[in-house]
Parts: sequence; structure tokens; C-alpha cells
Amino acid sequence: MNTPTPESAHAADPADFAPFSHRALSGKVALVAGATRGAGRAIARDLARAGAFVHCTG
Repeated sequence: MNTPTPESAHAADPADFAPFSHRALSGKVALVAGATRGAGRAIARDLARAGAFVHCTG
């Protein structure tokens, strides 16, 4: 069994992970609750990058 080394475990660039890139969100509206920090902020940012109009709440 192959055990990942510390070097290979961190080889992926986080910028390469775009969870919403497989679908176009242009013209869509998203409401993200808890978008001021952490996971909510990251989700709001990724939705906006995918073309959605994002409404954010604290």
C-alpha cells in the first residue's frame, strides 16, 4: 500500500481546486450566510469567481 509522503500530501495547489468551475453560474444569484470569515467566505468567493451574483450575510 502506498503511503503518501509529507511532500506529496501538500503537492496540490489550492488554487487548482475550484468546486464551482464545472458549471457556469453567470446570471444566477447565491445567498451565503456566514460569509464574513472561514468556509462561508471561501464559498462566497468561489461562487463569485464562477460568475454568480452573491449576496452575503454575517
